[in-house]
Amino acid sequence: MNYISGPSKQQLDELVILSKQGNRKQAILRANILVNQFPNSYVLQHFIGSMHSQLNVYEDALIAYQKAIKLNPDYAPSHFNLAVALQALTRTNDAINSYQRAIELKRDFAQAHLNLAVLLEEKGERRRSIESYKKAIAIKPDYAQEFNNIGVELQKKGMYVEAIKCYEKATRLKPKFALAHYNMGDILMQINRNDDALYSYKKAIMLQPNYADRNSNLSIAFRNIKFSNPDREMQFFIKSLLDRKTTIVPSDISGAAISLLEYEPIILKLSKDKSSADISQNLKGVILELYKIPILIELLKSCPIHSLSLEKILKNIRSRILLSISKIKLSSEILIFQSALAIQCFNNEYIYDCSEIELNAIEVLVNLVNGKLNNGEQPSSQHILCLASYMSLYDYNFSKRIDCTPEIQEVFNQQIEDKEKEIALKKKIPVLEEITNKISSKVRNQYENNPYPRWITSAHKANPKTISDIVNSLKLNINNSSIIDVNHPKILVAGCGTGQHSISTALRFANSEVLAVDLSLSSLAYAKRKTQELGIANISYMQADILDLNKLDEKFDLIECAGVLHHMEDPMAGWKILKNCLKDSGLMKIALYSELARFDIIKMREEINKLSIEASDISMKLYRNKIINSDSDHHKLISISQDFYSMSALRDLLFHTQEHRFTIPQIKSSIRDLGLKFMGFEDHINVSNFQVNNTEVGDLYDLDKWNIYEEANPAAFISMYQFWCQNSAR
Repeated sequence: MNYISGPSKQQLDELVILSKQGNRKQAILRANILVNQFPNSYVLQHFIGSMHSQLNVYEDALIAYQKAIKLNPDYAPSHFNLAVALQALTRTNDAINSYQRAIELKRDFAQAHLNLAVLLEEKGERRRSIESYKKAIAIKPDYAQEFNNIGVELQKKGMYVEAIKCYEKATRLKPKFALAHYNMGDILMQINRNDDALYSYKKAIMLQPNYADRNSNLSIAFRNIKFSNPDREMQFFIKSLLDRKTTIVPSDISGAAISLLEYEPIILKLSKDKSSADISQNLKGVILELYKIPILIELLKSCPIHSLSLEKILKNIRSRILLSISKIKLSSEILIFQSALAIQCFNNEYIYDCSEIELNAIEVLVNLVNGKLNNGEQPSSQHILCLASYMSLYDYNFSKRIDCTPEIQEVFNQQIEDKEKEIALKKKIPVLEEITNKISSKVRNQYENNPYPRWITSAHKANPKTISDIVNSLKLNINNSSIIDVNHPKILVAGCGTGQHSISTALRFANSEVLAVDLSLSSLAYAKRKTQELGIANISYMQADILDLNKLDEKFDLIECAGVLHHMEDPMAGWKILKNCLKDSGLMKIALYSELARFDIIKMREEINKLSIEASDISMKLYRNKIINSDSDHHKLISISQDFYSMSALRDLLFHTQEHRFTIPQIKSSIRDLGLKFMGFEDHINVSNFQVNNTEVGDLYDLDKWNIYEEANPAAFISMYQFWCQNSAR
């Protein structure tokens, strides 16, 4: 029988389209059908091998490449791809032979020379390796891209040392190669070298600013970093990230930023005991010096400043502005600083206490402002900004009579317009059922008064991924794989607070439809406003108690419930209802307080109960001042927490109306009793630390081993246990 030599261009193009669409298995089926028609086509066998390689099915890839080579022994790309597959199967010597054969057939096959060099270097044959590198670079002098590509492949296979060497070679050849610096940052994060990763990310983003928007690791890299030297260039880098608004979580970067601020000469000077006198004698000069610090203004506007020394400085400046307001010579710099200070005080919910003298001065200033308004005049921007640093403008009796001028616009928008929007949105949020549980009602009242967390900007980037991609990236242990085929997941966020959680989930999962519920209408209105500001359309909000969610009569592919169950009267009752809302193969992410990690917090909550301290603003501020002035170790530890620096966070941390805590054995028992299966923790730092001593494949999913890890590291889960489980029902 005579066969046509090979498939048509149209037939081959159809295979390529299937491949580009990610339908590799379908492409293989289609190619095999064509093989029956064109059994002598080496092109088809080569294509089938490529598809198997992309699916990481290397044994099948070998068979296909060997068939292609038998049909056309002189086709160098088939020998090259065969070598890549052999390399993936750690058949190093066979891979070397195949690379060498590819080079014999195509002397200028630069990629084959380069891959051969990498293998020879791994074998310790340094002289031959250098020769191959030289040949590769001679053929293609600018070989940075290829080193980067090999680094990516090695990184996928977990060969981190070898991948780092490739990225180093790429950046030596091309120092301004942003992608290679970026990839270096990613791999350094994987091996827990966060400090080094940060500088690689910095190089990449300074070269290519848009890379900041694609990097979810950047916030993690900044966490827990404290700079030991002044670094103005790093300040400008941090400022550029804060300026972008949605690139990074400001609270993640603030610790690093504050450590840089503490090296500034003016801040060092003001941190001394006599700082009050320095501020009083030269208020304008102090403000102008602070204004010049690159990151200070933007940081003040982005999140609460968690530093007692900076808090003392800011409190003193706020007081001196108020008490000498008639003597201050105005300038644009001073008004910008005052605006940033007012925003900072609003962000921390006016956690700074004030003296009797200040209270009297505020009363005088309020009367002055009202007097001007009664006379048909507008008060000065300086007066308005000063008052806004002590109380939200919306809460003053003159708020509806002041005009929004350019100098006060940011403060006006935040403290008046946003509040009015939230009041209007509250009326439109649907209610599932009236909340009747006594504990749920108490918790709701807490968050009506103190919506938590109050956030300004966050790292909300639209880079959605499929469930399959996320499961693979987190290395979750799937029990029922049907969930990864869900292309339009229905997601429930149970306890969404002020919207950070619901927004990040909606942007994380591709083609998702999110229902976000919470007890507090104030929190939901805040969340709805931020969602609208960001233009996100796939979230619906509803007021509901978890205890009533069975009345939804809906099942969800994914349910996320972070930091909520431990505030319920009976956490297991709530967890059971959530499980009943989950589809048979559905996934659930839970976050719970750790009994071990909250040891110092437990001690302080007992202290608060013993002293019968109320959860009022005045009482909480008085107790906070006691902590600040205390020498007790557990008090000092609490003052380091970011939650110590805003009213809603402080209340959530120490004065919550209801709190349960868990241990890992309790979590294991609860998961079993609910008919769920533990899939793994979502916690980059703890997972990396855990794997240092737990190297077996199944260790990540062994809660007994995780319990041993936590007992050795009691503070490991201070930010809560955050883990995934799957409904094991079939």
